[in-house]
Amino acid sequence: MTVADQRVLDKAIGDMTLQRLTDPQQLAMVRKIQAEHHAQREPYEEEIARREEVRSYWDRRLNGGLITIGQHAEAVAELDAAIASAREALAHLATMPVPDFDDRTASEIATGWASATPVQRYHDLRKVWCGFQILVTPGPSTDAEDQVRHRILRPKRILTAVPQ
Repeated sequence: MTVADQRVLDKAIGDMTLQRLTDPQQLAMVRKIQAEHHAQREPYEEEIARREEVRSYWDRRLNGGLITIGQHAEAVAELDAAIASAREALAHLATMPVPDFDDRTASEIATGWASATPVQRYHDLRKVWCGFQILVTPGPSTDAEDQVRHRILRPKRILTAVPQ
């Protein structure tokens, strides 16, 4: 079975994309997802900054000849482990798919959609739907546009567990 005629499916997905880019509720949802992701990252970023500041203190003492290398190593071992752990958590969060566009970009994509090349549309689709999965149930390639639209399932957010 074929999913759908590519032109019909492209138009339907394109229409969904334009609706997403111009609907204030959709844009608010995207901003909420982005804010949640930023809120997840923030404690780790703050911890890294705080611990790097303390580590810098010990580095200055070592460079000033006020402590030995052994004393420095002892003083920064726990700091370095905590910094590495926080960076690992940030690296994991960086793998989480989050829509990567703001209101200005949404407007630019929507305005240029009709004249965009297929490559640019593909790039824009990936940006707009990042973190979401759009599934199309199987059906014949001869379905009309409204039949294809009924087979496009509501986009689902891709969720990934955050390490504790």
